[in-house]
Amino acid sequence: MIKPILKTVYKKKEAWICILFSLFPLLLIITSFLPTNFMQVGGDVGALSCIEFIDAVFGVEFQMILPGIAFMYLIVTCMHDEIKKGILYIYKDISYNKVILNKTLAFICWFFIFSIVLIISSIITYYLYIVNQDYSSGTFLASNTEDMKYVAISFIGNYLNCIVNIVIVSVISITLGNGLTLVIGIMFNLFGVIASDLEKIRYVFPSGYLKVYDGIGFIKTLFIIVFISFIYILLSILIAKRNINRIEF
Repeated sequence: MIKPILKTVYKKKEAWICILFSLFPLLLIITSFLPTNFMQVGGDVGALSCIEFIDAVFGVEFQMILPGIAFMYLIVTCMHDEIKKGILYIYKDISYNKVILNKTLAFICWFFIFSIVLIISSIITYYLYIVNQDYSSGTFLASNTEDMKYVAISFIGNYLNCIVNIVIVSVISITLGNGLTLVIGIMFNLFGVIASDLEKIRYVFPSGYLKVYDGIGFIKTLFIIVFISFIYILLSILIAKRNINRIEF
């Protein structure tokens, strides 16, 4: 079922708005020809590798919130609106659990496509523009192991936080209105952005371990990040199964 559902998703204008955000790094090349300080990148001489630039771009997209809102709006239009309008009834011969699961997987697939385009546009920007700057190392990988660990914790934490948010928004949009769903999704995203600076709640967000992984250990931190994400997704699935049974047409 995921293939036809994904076809429905990519026909939505909201889906292509999401993809437009993945081209954000290319703006660096454009703004380099303009007399402005907007989107200027800097750093120590020879310090910035391509993979660190990719992580930095993804971090900026994560902090911007706007790409997240675009994805959330895509989800509620494909999930809650179809339930409210009775469109989901066309799947009457198929388990609603299966329909909702495949819709959620379709959103995750679209986020994966967004991420691939974002990475490609970041690589293009790096090797067309950044590589010519004095703060660029000109290499793809970071110069030392510690920098690579930092990139891994940062990227994986932010990425899984986005996946969890997609799942949560998909689940709560089954029963809640679009406005309340967007508010909850935005709040989760906001707390995910600042989680590493919040001592008391950083440990409940996949993105909250950036400043403490040295004390915990790199491998152990990766395991914890994945485990937390799994728990969120598992609880969301259980809640979804209960809420799906309340759907009426």
